[in-house]
Amino acid sequence: MQGFSELVQLSLIDWQIRSTQNEIDTLDDGRACKKELEVINQKLSLALAKKKQISSLLDDLKFKYDKALAEKKKMETQLFSQGVSPKTISEIQTRLASINSHIDEVETGQLEAMEAFEKITASCDKLQAMSDQKTQELETITQKFKNMTVKGQIKLKELGLERDSIRKVIDPSLLTKYDRLAEQKMGLAMVEVINNLCTGCQQPISITLCDSIKSEPEEIHYCNNCGRMVFIRRTQI
Repeated sequence: MQGFSELVQLSLIDWQIRSTQNEIDTLDDGRACKKELEVINQKLSLALAKKKQISSLLDDLKFKYDKALAEKKKMETQLFSQGVSPKTISEIQTRLASINSHIDEVETGQLEAMEAFEKITASCDKLQAMSDQKTQELETITQKFKNMTVKGQIKLKELGLERDSIRKVIDPSLLTKYDRLAEQKMGLAMVEVINNLCTGCQQPISITLCDSIKSEPEEIHYCNNCGRMVFIRRTQI
């Protein structure tokens, strides 16, 4: 049939267009990586806020510690001063005992806060490293996505031009059958038969049909399962 070989070329081009578009559609655009990065950065933000809070607590405890030491020194100086009455000595000793108890509490708080600060700092460092790594990964994925998308679009444009050129030389009636079938079969109107298997529906064709295709390779044949046009490459006949 005149134009049959061109129709086969058209089907192969349509297959390439379909495959190329599918490759573009399934490219990793980095959205999953971006979500992972957002989660990490949220944890990092909370950790940094906690670190700042503990740092502020340490500053407050240091202020209280220094203030208590200053008061203790003042009380001790007053205690050993000449002319201090027994009653005043007793009051100073009571106050010193209270100050020492307060200092012990502040020191305990400082130790606990310092331990917490070390832990949160280590956590912040770890999360920052994870964030940096994930950021680099996202940049790599994004750049690859852009490059592959551009290449895919260029290939689609080239295939589109070749497709338009071939369609112009195919018999209109044959092209109409092809287009109608393509609309019914999700864009795959004509497919190749490989090892007696229709690559459109992945089902084996009948022996009779296989023999007909081989004996009349330039005629239109239809898969006895899915109804698509089928062909066998000459190299396999």
